[in-house]
This record gives sequence, structure tokens and C-alpha cells, in this order.
Amino acid sequence: MAKFNTKTKIWEAEKIPYPYSMDVYLGEIILKNCDETPDRVIQIHHEENSFLNCQLLKESSIKIAQNLIGIGIKEDDIIGVISRNSNYVTCFLTGSILMGGIIHPLDHSLSTENIRQLYAHTRPKLIICDPEVISSVQDALKDINLSPLIYIVTKNSNKLNGMPSAYELLRETDKNNKFMPLKFKKPADEKLLAILCSSGIGGLQKGVCISHASCLSFIINDKHKNKTPAKPLSFSSIYWSRGFLLNIYASFYPNDVRIWSRDDFNVDKLVEIIRDRQITEISLAPSSLAAILESDFFIESDHESCRKFIVLGSMFSASLRQKFRKTFPEKTLLTGYGLTEQFISLSKPNECYNGITVGSLITPNLQLKIVNEKGESVNPGERGEIRVKPQFKFLGYYNDPEATKNVLDEDGFIKTGDIGYFDDEGGLYIVDRIKEVFKYKNYAVFPAEIEDVLHQIDGIELACVIPIFCDKLGTDLATAYVKKAGNATELTENYIMNYISAELPLLKQLHGGVYFVNDLPLTPDGKVHKSAVKQLIMK
Repeated sequence: MAKFNTKTKIWEAEKIPYPYSMDVYLGEIILKNCDETPDRVIQIHHEENSFLNCQLLKESSIKIAQNLIGIGIKEDDIIGVISRNSNYVTCFLTGSILMGGIIHPLDHSLSTENIRQLYAHTRPKLIICDPEVISSVQDALKDINLSPLIYIVTKNSNKLNGMPSAYELLRETDKNNKFMPLKFKKPADEKLLAILCSSGIGGLQKGVCISHASCLSFIINDKHKNKTPAKPLSFSSIYWSRGFLLNIYASFYPNDVRIWSRDDFNVDKLVEIIRDRQITEISLAPSSLAAILESDFFIESDHESCRKFIVLGSMFSASLRQKFRKTFPEKTLLTGYGLTEQFISLSKPNECYNGITVGSLITPNLQLKIVNEKGESVNPGERGEIRVKPQFKFLGYYNDPEATKNVLDEDGFIKTGDIGYFDDEGGLYIVDRIKEVFKYKNYAVFPAEIEDVLHQIDGIELACVIPIFCDKLGTDLATAYVKKAGNATELTENYIMNYISAELPLLKQLHGGVYFVNDLPLTPDGKVHKSAVKQLIMK
């Protein structure tokens, strides 16, 4: 349990000594785990019906590490990965870690412009990618005058359009049985493991530098390991922190058999996987949970095995929680809070159905404070920006010193950009994003508060609130963009406006109106992409 220091007004988490020296890296711990239980199945890929056990992970990863070295990839070279989930990708990530590469994963759904922007910063020496994204990758690389090695992730070792298959990196070498975990030039708290993208929901994405020590610190401090056998499912690709985590930590959870899907989330696919794999828990975004709660197909299906839902990634309204509780009273709903810059969790996921709590503080060895507009730390119950200081120094945004400087305060705390507060027991509450708060006639308006009420309305599957500036009035107007549930054909703008009027004061009304849309643009991990919504509005 974290304690509040009344003198410094900083929340201080439990201190747990880091058990490794700075010459111990993630790869050697993974190999050690594999040696302890070689036959243990750690992962199942649903569509391929392929199983990955510890022995196969070890053997495949060593081959990939040796073959990467053999084709000229060196320690600290950046390795791009744009591929859907598969057992091969899990092995490739571990192999890259073993030889000291720096992994830069992207999502298969990103546009040429997104790829161009991100690779212009990191300039990878090698990229493995799925066949369907190769043209976007090649166009992006041409624009930034970059010519890395490219391997295609296919199901066999055949070349595709003259490019080698990534499976060639699994070929036998004459040193397979002689591999020893490598030591690197930099200590573990400075040696980069990966460059993970910030969410980008408010604008341009940045590459967050993650060290070996940060990754190891998270897993050894994770107090939420399942003590009973579990089959967790996640649709997140390795582009997102959670998807990346679950891949590289596959060998650390002795009672878990993780289920992966190549596909993006959809309700039909979820029903299929629950039926075929008997999953026990699922991690998903609030928008995905909203789709489940609006789906008669899911509600009427056999989902008995799936007892736990973990909702992460963005604001999670109280109304959605209450709707879950009403629909599935026998199931557990958890939510937590974290950010990529801290890698990754700040709060312990709690079971909660009321309010906007995201659990109890805190991952061990962290410090956290709430800061008001004057930059002063405040007491429990007072709102402000959440700032966090991790156990190991934040290594910044890759090749972006200005953004790195701007995200840190004078005491080395990371500015999260989230507005929240603590209660007296150390429960953390998230109110909104600083960049999303706007002024209506000089009054601060929190979009999340209006969205929470919108999601109470039967027939709304998904909604977001965007400020639209009105020249005539000289102020921003709250404007709702609503995706109806399939059976809500009679839902009208007037009904929604009247509902909000009855629930919220005048300054929080939808003065910009209500607009119905067929779909709201989402990030690959299911967050509403508000900057993309705003771009559509401006067009």
C-alpha cells in the first residue's frame, strides 16, 4: 500500500530491492525460465492452431539471434517489426533481445504516412513485415531514402517478390548448442530493449525508449500473477505496450497458457475463441467492451469459461462499468492505469463498478504526485495533473530531445497529461486528459464527464465529445459524435440533447449538437482517435 508523505505531498509506493545487477539482461532470464520447465506450453495461436512451449521458444530464439548476427545485425541496431500476432513473432522478439537489437514494433494497420513519420526517426537496419503491408513499407522507406534489409513473415521459407522469408532466420547454425547470453556495452538500466510508440490519440506519435531493467523491474514487481491455471486472451498487437509485454513475458507466468489471435477484435471472433479455447480472461479496450455489451450474439452465446474482463488503454466510464455489472453480474471486471513512458502499470487493477477509479496505488518503487496549475503538489481529494517518477530513469523519446525535455518536470517526474486525484485510501481516479479539456465561456469542460452520461443512454454503442470553436460566440462548444447500436434506429438528436440537459448543468450541455456516424475512428488498440475525429469534422 502506498503512503502519502504530508511534507512533500508525494505518494510513495512500497520499496522492493531490484534483485539483479546491471550486467543482467532480459534475454538471459527468459532462457533461464525456459530451462526450468522446457515442456511447458506457454502460448497457443488460435488461427494457426500452433503451440509454443519453453523448449521451442529457446531453440527458435537462439537460432534467430545467431542468424541476425550472421546477416550483419549488431548490438543496438534498430529492428522494425510490422506483423500480426504469431508464435514466430514471439520467438523473433526474444531472438532480437538475445543479440542486443532494439525492437521498434508498428501496427499492421498504420498508413504509409504513419510508417514514414516513425521510421524517419528510428531508421531501422532490418524490418520484418507481413505481405499485405509491404507496399506501404516500401513507399515509406523510399520517401525517407532508407534501404534496410526486409524479410516477409510468410508460413514457409519461400521468397515473396524477391524478398526472403523471415522463416529463413530459423535455419540451423553450427553454434546452436554453444550459445551463451550476451553482455552488452551499456548497463541494463541504459541498454535499450525497445522503442514503443506513444498512443498518438492527441497528435503525432513519439518513440518511447524502454530499457532492459525497466522490463525486468515490471515483471518481478508484478503481484498480479495468476496462482491458478489461466487462459488469458489479448487481441493487442506488439505495437501496443500490453501486446509487446505479453509476448516477451510469455515464459514468466508459470500457470498461464496465453491465447493469441491474428485478427483484430470483433465480437464474432471473440465468441469463436471462447468456444474453441475456453479462455478464462480477456484484456480489451473500453470500446471493445461497449461492443460486447451491445451484442445480443455475445450475450446469448456460451461464454461461461471467460470469468474476468480487464479493461485498459483509455478512459473507462462509470456508466459502462454499471452496465457490465447489470449484464454480467457473475463476472469480474478489472481496470488499471499506466502509460508507456513508465512501462507500463501504475495502479493495481481493482474490481470496481462505480465511480471512475482505476485501482489502488502503485507499482512498487514508484513515486507519484498530483500537481495543480501552479505546479504545486496537492493533497488527497484535490484534482491536478498526474506525474510519476519510475524506479529507473526515463530514457526519453528516441531522437527527440525537445519532446523529452518537455515531458519531464524539474524533479524528474514524467508529466502524464492526465487529470486525476487520490482518495484518502490511495485509490486513484482519472478525470480526463489535459489536452482534451476545453473552455466554454471560460469554464473548464471535461469531455469524459459528458461521454460518461452519453454512454448511459440505451442505444448508444460508442460516443465521443469534441470541442468545436464558434466564432460568433467566441468559445468552444461541446459536440457529440455518436455511433448507434444496431437496434437503435429510433434514437434521435433531440432525445440525446434532452437527456444531457436533464443530467448536466448548462455549461456542460451539447451546445455544438449531436451527429450520428456509422463508425468512429479508432486506434489499432480500440481507443477513440480524437485527433482523427477532429480532422474529419474540419473536412
